[in-house]
Amino acid sequence: MYKNYLLFLIFILVNNLTNAQFTVKGKISDKENNIIIGANISEDSTNNGTVSDKNGEFILQTIKNPANISISYIGYKTVSFEIKNDTVLSLILNQDNILIKNFVISSSRFKEDITQSLANIYKIDSKNIQNSPGGDYYEGLNRLTNVDIINNSFGLKTFNTRGFNTTSPFRVTQVIDGIDNLSPGLGFGPGTLFNIPDIDVDNIEIISGPASALYGPNALQGVININSKDPFIKQGITLQIKGGSRKYVEAQLRYAQAFGKKQKIAFRLSAAYFQANDWEANDPILNNYRKIPYAPQRIGSLSQSLANDTTLQLSERQEYQEFNNYTQLNPSSNPGNVTFTLPGYDEKYIAKDKTFSAKIYTSLSYKITNNINLTYAYKFNIATGIYQGNNRAYLENFRFNQHKLELKGKNFFVKTYLTHEDAGDCYDLVLTGINLGISGVPAVSRSYLNAYMDSVKILSNNYTTALTAVQIASLKNSSMTMAQNGWLVPGTDAFQNTFDKINTGTNRPIGSKYVTKSLLYHIEGQYDYKYRFLELNVGASYRRYMPKTQGLLFSDTLLANGKYAKIAYNEFGGFFQLTTRFFDDKLKLYASLRMDKSQNYKIQFSPRVGLVYHQKNHTFRASFQSAFRSPTLNDQYFLLNVGAFILKGNLEGYNNAYSAVSVTNYGASPTKDSTLLQTYVANKIKPEQLKSLELGYRLSDLKGINFDITFFYNRYKDFIGSANIVVPKSGIAGELSGLTDIKTRNYNTYRISVNSSNYVNTLGLSFNVSYTYKFITPYFNYSYNKIFDKNINDNLIPGFNTAPHKFNLGINADKVWKGLGFAANFRWSDKFMWQSAFANGEVKKIHTLDLEAHYEIEKIKSILRFGCANVYNNKVIYAAGAAEIGAFIYGSWTFDLSFKKVKKP
Repeated sequence: MYKNYLLFLIFILVNNLTNAQFTVKGKISDKENNIIIGANISEDSTNNGTVSDKNGEFILQTIKNPANISISYIGYKTVSFEIKNDTVLSLILNQDNILIKNFVISSSRFKEDITQSLANIYKIDSKNIQNSPGGDYYEGLNRLTNVDIINNSFGLKTFNTRGFNTTSPFRVTQVIDGIDNLSPGLGFGPGTLFNIPDIDVDNIEIISGPASALYGPNALQGVININSKDPFIKQGITLQIKGGSRKYVEAQLRYAQAFGKKQKIAFRLSAAYFQANDWEANDPILNNYRKIPYAPQRIGSLSQSLANDTTLQLSERQEYQEFNNYTQLNPSSNPGNVTFTLPGYDEKYIAKDKTFSAKIYTSLSYKITNNINLTYAYKFNIATGIYQGNNRAYLENFRFNQHKLELKGKNFFVKTYLTHEDAGDCYDLVLTGINLGISGVPAVSRSYLNAYMDSVKILSNNYTTALTAVQIASLKNSSMTMAQNGWLVPGTDAFQNTFDKINTGTNRPIGSKYVTKSLLYHIEGQYDYKYRFLELNVGASYRRYMPKTQGLLFSDTLLANGKYAKIAYNEFGGFFQLTTRFFDDKLKLYASLRMDKSQNYKIQFSPRVGLVYHQKNHTFRASFQSAFRSPTLNDQYFLLNVGAFILKGNLEGYNNAYSAVSVTNYGASPTKDSTLLQTYVANKIKPEQLKSLELGYRLSDLKGINFDITFFYNRYKDFIGSANIVVPKSGIAGELSGLTDIKTRNYNTYRISVNSSNYVNTLGLSFNVSYTYKFITPYFNYSYNKIFDKNINDNLIPGFNTAPHKFNLGINADKVWKGLGFAANFRWSDKFMWQSAFANGEVKKIHTLDLEAHYEIEKIKSILRFGCANVYNNKVIYAAGAAEIGAFIYGSWTFDLSFKKVKKP
């Protein structure tokens, strides 16, 4: 017994000695002697691993003997080897030129090579972001096929793709580090207004096409995914100063640092501030708010009330009384009711020309293990600029806060985030202009009365003789001319005082200030499982909207108890995706299904199937999917008076209404023909459905040549557009009581969201070709888009809003001579008709040339950049009623103090 026990102990000792742990140390760099921070060092077949620190060094305690070690880093070829003893390594990784820019996550929500992705996807790395010839990287996205960037103002650009472009893009999703950048009040991701500093952007991934199967109902036409630089990998200080025309100045700062011997904690802070003179919207009709007839003024009754106004001097009251006595004896001389046309005020008088933005993005991460991170992130934005949606609005001191907490592992994540916004001092420009006009009506009415009364007194020989009809008509015309002096005049104290009261007031219809302190809460999780040739992704999410607008944007109106009605809207969703490979991974098959349930609608399913065949440099892809868009909060709960009409939600439907165009035709009819009035029935809004077929071919890096061609066909059912209706206040449409309301203008005019009763079909074709020789890449791309809207006969406003033909011709070059590089892009797009709630009109042909040059000064770790967007100052308008965009000259100097060199080991 004792001997057996002794032999067992000897066996255990020998086994431990032969399988003893040992230590692997090393330093990692590349061929140019740059240290590599954040490289993954892992022991195969175990969860044991570590990463290289800020000096490129690492220490790994092995579990097995011998140990198979793999060292990998994105953009570099993986190195694998076996070791049996304590080892000190000096490793040089070689770049993988094919994959360095092709690694993406957005297209399938797992890591894959872009050349083999199912979706039509683009990726822009940080170098191309910084070297964009458009002046800023967002503007530079216009160079991509089927992508449209709409310029609302200097600091607010929005992303659209594949038509139905709008200044308020509801059919695309903007994601920043996994957070949907959706504004709960505005209802869309407001592009550059609430993004992160440029120098903290690592890459941008863009899906052009439906992505509802993986991203939910708002990704009907595309996704823009902005990824920041990892503070564990990109450490140090980066500083950028920038300036240019239009009194543009900008400063950006990024600081990131990992702490501790094992670098388990990382902190990042990035911040940016810019200010400039905004572009001006100066269309004499669309940007004049608004020359519209106002309700008739009872001038005759005004003279009677003034005669009894004790605030006036006795002599003034007597003059009005004399006039009243005369009109009683001569009724034809009574001025009666007079309709004035409001003067309209150009945008330049009611919107400030200054725009600015301040951004802060910070995060704190902790490595629980080498593969599991816990991260808290906070993003704050405050901005001022012009926004064009259903109206033009001046967003002044608009605040946007986001908090995120995320636990992320190698094959899973769980995250939650909260978005809170505050409209600050924002106000509606159109309402402001209209209310300035309305505020002048009393003065104009009195001015009209005084001019008319004085003229009557003179022509009637001091009220002793009667006037003829011709004399009275002439007096009314001359009095109308004199009355125009009563309107408020920009630049005067009276104008400014009234303007200040209107844009800070919240009492509709006079006040034009916006109020929104809305919230959005989101929680989401995903798990990925890989087994041999199978990959499975499953995920689920919950979202809750809590708009708070005091009835000024949504129907959370004031109740009888003194409180505001509460709107809380919930969405649930989940998906799974299965990917399998055949024929040595040459063929990949995709199948996914997403289920979403919104509070007010039935369950929606979004299936997708597709295949990708990859053979050497050639990739063929095909997919078919069903996508949908849930009606937005605006579609369901809107309640916004924009002056000419009221934007109203369509959650319940309308069955007592006339079409607005028929009411207009009735009013213009000389005989007031009631048969021109057409009743209108609008069913309650429901989700929009899309069936999409996409085919593509990609040629990747064949002797420097890259080529991609994509064809898509979309069919929309229950397409969501907008319609204008007139609702009688007391009568019934189609009956005598409804006609009476129309005659007496006792009605409301609404613009509501409705579903088309017809199918809406679109198709598109695009291709890209580029050739890379050393450090120079010329390129050309073209896109064609068409909507088949001849069958849309239900008075719907589809708003396709994209040019049928577009192309880009350009070149990118880096380090062509020492540190010198440059970029150039010529863009052309055809004319088209723009349709929106704010304005309709032709967008003319666009052609611009953008140039950029940069020089890297390695000794002081900095890069100088100079450029000009729209070199020959061609005035460009991207949307009807938007600002004219001219030439913009800029320069910047960027210092990157995280750049380090080490000697070859």
